[in-house]
Amino acid sequence: MISTDVFEPDKNNIYKCVYYRDSKGRTLRKLLLDDFGTVIKDFLYERCERGLIVYVALYGKDHITLIGERTYQYFVESSRCKLTEDCIFENGQKIMIRKAVHNYDDQNRTNRVDLYGRDDKFIGYQVYGYIGDDDFMSLIGCFDKSDNRVSCLSLEDEKIF
Repeated sequence: MISTDVFEPDKNNIYKCVYYRDSKGRTLRKLLLDDFGTVIKDFLYERCERGLIVYVALYGKDHITLIGERTYQYFVESSRCKLTEDCIFENGQKIMIRKAVHNYDDQNRTNRVDLYGRDDKFIGYQVYGYIGDDDFMSLIGCFDKSDNRVSCLSLEDEKIF
């Protein structure tokens, strides 16, 4: 059985979000809609037997044109993600625009994510850790390829996802 959740725009999301979920509550599809109900982005999720997301396709307003995709790779022995790659399609060509390589500490928690841009060039990294008594890891900082602290590592193309 498929369920639907609808979230209206708020301070965190400028678009209306519609989630289609399977019987276990996992997202199968997500639509972003403008104020007039026009589709802005249409995401379709593919999962492996373990329920982990392995592929996300981003379609255009016509629900047919493939605009971009994100693939996930996991370590065999766990559900820890080791790599994500984002691609866009320009003039019939598939172009990798971002790659994130996840590094883990001794407790199998992400503590650093190395980021690569187009042409597989290293652009910087993000560091995660515990802040205070939090039970979850938070982003501590972003650093460029020269280890300079920056406010955010962003690629113009990255905004696609």
